[in-house]
Amino acid sequence: MLSANTTKEVWDILKLSYKGVEKAHKSKLQSMHREYERYEMSNSETVEQYFSRVTNPFNKMRVYGEDIHESKVVEKILRTKSMKFDHVVTTIIESHNTNIMTLAELQGSIESHVSRILEITEKANEEALKIQVNFTNIVESNRSKDGRGRKDGNINLRGRGCGSFKGKGRCNFNQQ
Repeated sequence: MLSANTTKEVWDILKLSYKGVEKAHKSKLQSMHREYERYEMSNSETVEQYFSRVTNPFNKMRVYGEDIHESKVVEKILRTKSMKFDHVVTTIIESHNTNIMTLAELQGSIESHVSRILEITEKANEEALKIQVNFTNIVESNRSKDGRGRKDGNINLRGRGCGSFKGKGRCNFNQQ
């Protein structure tokens, strides 16, 4: 601008520099679109992490003047969730109008479904652990008083043995 002598020359320089800025913005937007379109949720990623990762370029694109409706981001997230969330996504699609759903509503809905599933899973794990403890107690109480188990490695859950009458006992499975 120091070399410009008239306002027209200043204006022409500004127009040229703005076109360069506009091209840089378009290039940056294309790069963000490419990045945004490649996103898919990984199996190790949490709901919160994925939402953060997807909304970052979405917000940056808005800063660069891109007019993306929030419903498009909602659809993108529903479309790219990992397979373990298929039943949650189906439930949300069936029970909500995703055209008017906000990102906050979607995130809250998915997180509430996930917490419910985790709660049920934890209860099932707790029950399995109780069964395992009970089984261990039965096995321990079934051992002989000297601390050894049966020589054949089997566990006698009924509290009585097969005997060793050279094939003539009540546990002879080889007889026809």
